[in-house]
Amino acid sequence: MNRVERNEMVTQHLPLVGYLVSDLCSKASHLSRDDLASAGAVALITSADSFDPDLGVPFGAFARRRILGAFADEMRASDWATRSARRRIKETMSVQETLAAALGRTPSVDEIASALGVQQSVVEAALADASRTLT
Repeated sequence: MNRVERNEMVTQHLPLVGYLVSDLCSKASHLSRDDLASAGAVALITSADSFDPDLGVPFGAFARRRILGAFADEMRASDWATRSARRRIKETMSVQETLAAALGRTPSVDEIASALGVQQSVVEAALADASRTLT
């Protein structure tokens, strides 16, 4: 495919990027529309460059997967929390909710730490991280 055909394909499918950005931002309003749109546009262009129509996959479906992957990469790059920190937050919050349901009250840091088998400082750090993030 020559450059003119590629540019035409990109231009024709550019609304797909806008749709996917709007869809994602409706679920997670804290994300930057501009950053996602930029990442999506670049993914659309690279999709057009690597697209092989002989594989039988429509370009829209091929590009959609690449655009969503670019969104995931963009969100990971802008996230302050590592995967292990996210896992620790999720596990701590889950134990806190389970204990709250069982005890009928908010559990203490010591009770959560005991249930997790970790030191209080680990629970305090996870709770502090949870309070400053959207999980």
